Amino acid sequence: MGSSANFVDANGVNLTCWLDWYDGPVSGLARWQGKDVWFRLASDAGEETRTYEIFDLAPEQVAESLAWFEEKRDWFENRAPRIRKIRRDVADKAEQERLIAAQGLSLRQWTGPEITSNAIARFSDEHMGADWFDSERWCPVQDQQN
Repeated sequence: MGSSANFVDANGVNLTCWLDWYDGPVSGLARWQGKDVWFRLASDAGEETRTYEIFDLAPEQVAESLAWFEEKRDWFENRAPRIRKIRRDVADKAEQERLIAAQGLSLRQWTGPEITSNAIARFSDEHMGADWFDSERWCPVQDQQN
């Protein structure tokens, strides 16, 4: 993933919401230099210091991202507890899946905006506080769908 984009001060990157998580954000929406951008992990998620790439987004991609994150918040706050109750109270797996589907409780799959351009910048979390993201802002949705 050898990006030629310049490194920027990570303190200027503010996470808005994230799509993927592995011991911290892997990808998602952030604010940088007064605009909404997509960030994506460029290094191994298991490394102590992570390097991220930043990508420009079109206004419709920002809107799409925010709409999905709202769906994810709704799923976590309202539908995930109902899924857990079904899985706890119904022993038969096929019946669990039927009830979840019938009640429309699954989260719509989304893999993020289509990124077709090169990274416009990179940053590292090496000198950032562990709180560069607010995991509670968009709910601690690393809670899995199953």
